[in-house]
Amino acid sequence: MLSTLLLLLSIQFSGLTQNTFARTSETFSADVTWVRCHDGDTCTFRVFGKRFKARIAGIDAPELKQPYGPAARNALSDILSRAKQIKLECRGKSYDRKVCAIKADGQDVAAMLVARGLAHDAPQYSKGKYRDAESLGRRKKLGLWASGTPQNPKCFRHPASRGC
Repeated sequence: MLSTLLLLLSIQFSGLTQNTFARTSETFSADVTWVRCHDGDTCTFRVFGKRFKARIAGIDAPELKQPYGPAARNALSDILSRAKQIKLECRGKSYDRKVCAIKADGQDVAAMLVARGLAHDAPQYSKGKYRDAESLGRRKKLGLWASGTPQNPKCFRHPASRGC
């Protein structure tokens, strides 16, 4: 299965040191070639010989127990495993994960997932960056939009949250 496939290849960095990587509040970029995806918006990467979890910034993918949750994870894994170059731009942390913009061969992975109907734009974090991609997925009734209005992953996790 693609989600459990571990690829051990080389890692290239642009003038970064291990100390830079240790600071979670700084922005850094890294070309990555080892990845394992846990769900549609969280993967583990290896950097400087150490593993870390990264959450894709600006989107929220369905949980694995929701409709299209496994499809989102598999699509993310497929995108990253086929990429010749994966670039992370991380800033900050959420729970035990760095929050990163991820590009695969120069393409925004978050936009790809949202446009395919496999994740929601999270405007409180993206500032609406993926609104057009989400509109495209809705219009074409792709993925989670195929059967109407899906439950937002935040509401699935926390049903008593405001707006759920």
